[in-house]
Amino acid sequence: MDANLFYENEYMKIYALEKNLFVQTIRRGMALDKLKAFIANHPQIKITSFNTLVSAINNAPKPMQKFAELLDEIDLETTEDHMYAYVVFNLPSGELKKDKLPALKKRVARLLKELNITYGIKADLFENELITGKRYVAAQGNPPLDGMDSVIKMYKLKKAKPEIDSSGKVDFQNMNLINIVKPGDWLGERIDATEGKAGMTIKGKTVPPKKGRTYPMVFDRKTIHEAFEEGKTVLYSKITGAVNYENAILNVSNHLELKGDVNHATGNINFDGYVSIKGTVNDGFSVEATRDIEINGELGVGNVGSIISKKGSIIIKGGIVSKVRSRVKAAQNVTLKYADNANIQAGGSVHIGYYSKDCDIEASEIVIESMGGQVIGGHLKARYSIKIPKAGSRIEKRTLLTITGFDRSEMEKTINQMLTSLNELKKAIADKKNTVKYYEELQTMDKSTVRKYSAALEDLFELRSKMSNVEESLRDIKKNLKTRGEGEIIISKRIYPNCRISLKSRSREITKEQLATRFVLIDQDISII
Repeated sequence: MDANLFYENEYMKIYALEKNLFVQTIRRGMALDKLKAFIANHPQIKITSFNTLVSAINNAPKPMQKFAELLDEIDLETTEDHMYAYVVFNLPSGELKKDKLPALKKRVARLLKELNITYGIKADLFENELITGKRYVAAQGNPPLDGMDSVIKMYKLKKAKPEIDSSGKVDFQNMNLINIVKPGDWLGERIDATEGKAGMTIKGKTVPPKKGRTYPMVFDRKTIHEAFEEGKTVLYSKITGAVNYENAILNVSNHLELKGDVNHATGNINFDGYVSIKGTVNDGFSVEATRDIEINGELGVGNVGSIISKKGSIIIKGGIVSKVRSRVKAAQNVTLKYADNANIQAGGSVHIGYYSKDCDIEASEIVIESMGGQVIGGHLKARYSIKIPKAGSRIEKRTLLTITGFDRSEMEKTINQMLTSLNELKKAIADKKNTVKYYEELQTMDKSTVRKYSAALEDLFELRSKMSNVEESLRDIKKNLKTRGEGEIIISKRIYPNCRISLKSRSREITKEQLATRFVLIDQDISII
């Protein structure tokens, strides 16, 4: 074996072959302290098998056996990204004293030069005490500062929901269903993405930053315009109208605002958009709109012909008192202070502030908001739940409460289908994002590429819109599934005789007054909880 003699004493010889160390023992008797001193004086030795070394000494004489590896006296290594160079001094502590530092500094500088390290060299490395075996930063690059993605803030629609104070009073006056804007009103903004700042490796190579992504704002350009203002893009309304999101696209829809009443001067209202009425709707007149309808008069409405929203919701802040069974119908929700002798239909929920008297009401959910609220007479019919404080009256007015019910297993199947659809949409969105990212990272784009990029963006908007709609539907179904059994009627205070409770095909006549009661349909039977 062509090895070099590295160390010897009267008990052993150490040989070096490339980076490996071998021990050959001559005779026994070497003290443990002497072995420890040898190891301490040679910090460049990395023992790989201490047992081999001890066994060779204790059982001398022994032929050559590998027991260690030989480290560089000055071990200099760089990270894969060439952002750091680290140095370890595998030298006896005496070699790291102050008087030895000038020569050591030259050795390190020579190694740095051999590795083409020219940037970020730590000039202060030798200003502090150095310790054998400790890892020091010899040079440090400057990593690139990636650009920030654009930040988008969009107009938030205020939800119309009556507030109830501690006394049970319902506040309808401060509730607005329609979000009105005027020309020049703010509708959203995007703080533009930044380019970022280039970095530098320890070898003097420039590292370009990753540019921030510019996310699109999806809006209707017919009713909204964008302006560029000092690093951000701002959206402003072009018209007076009602803010809404149509398939996740922000737009300002037509809005008809009547300062007074609907009467002979205005005639019946039939409008494609949103309608706000400051006053009331006089007897015999009707209001029909494609979107939300808001009637703000404190006195409410009386014997109107009809109030119909084809796609939106209806708020009647003053309530309705009718003698002719006036009709109120909304695709979504109906909210009113009180209802007397009216026919009310809603695709979503019906929220009544104080009472319902002799009304026919049909919705997914019916709620009387006030803690002292009451249903007297009429027929309330809901798919999922009816939540009211009192049902009927002391004079035992005939009052019907009906839950048409739902099939929980079918709804759970629907949820699973929607979750599957969501997963598919998420995967499609991720794929489309990668396509968009590919185009965004191109240095230049010709007209054909720009068209492809625009098409990919449009596809991404559409997928996000679909996902938003599915998520909203899923939230509604999950909320309704919180209903107990297959439908429930909750009477929080009292139910009087001559009320009939119906849940699907089951009915129960109330023959005596009962306090707070929850009627639930479980296993095709009405249970009282």
